[in-house]
Amino acid sequence: GIGTGRGSLPLCARGQRVTGVDSSQAMLDECQRLAHAQGLVLRTQTSQLDCLPFAAASFDSLISLNVLMHFPHWRQILPEWKRVVRPGGRLIFDVHSLDHYRAALGRPVAEEEGLQSEAATYTLRIAAEDLLAEADRCGLSVRALIPYGAFLGGGNRNYLLGELEDK
Repeated sequence: GIGTGRGSLPLCARGQRVTGVDSSQAMLDECQRLAHAQGLVLRTQTSQLDCLPFAAASFDSLISLNVLMHFPHWRQILPEWKRVVRPGGRLIFDVHSLDHYRAALGRPVAEEEGLQSEAATYTLRIAAEDLLAEADRCGLSVRALIPYGAFLGGGNRNYLLGELEDK
């Protein structure tokens, strides 16, 4: 989900070879426009995240920022991401924390509970233990889980919990 290249164009500017994937051709077109305006070159490809059109071990790293939270079937995406990264390479991605959400609400919350309203599907939350279990099942080694951003939304305000976020 390269979108308009917010995370990728700085990598290109540092001399990295970047291939950006997005399901939206409009996003890829805007990303290319911004890249060309800066004199940068990157490859873009329309694709879905769970079926990438690349050979196994094609990339040194896969970086996905503010994307995985849009996909309730994230457990099917991780093995595909692993497939396209060379052995010893890195997957770097972010998720919204179900653990923080549970702590803020003061009650147990299942991952599926977040899928019950249309608005919540855009802020899927994943518990650290579930992410670690899935990584283990896929044969991935987790180097770090690093909390960042705002307590509940990481900059993406959850309007369903406005009162809670304001505290």
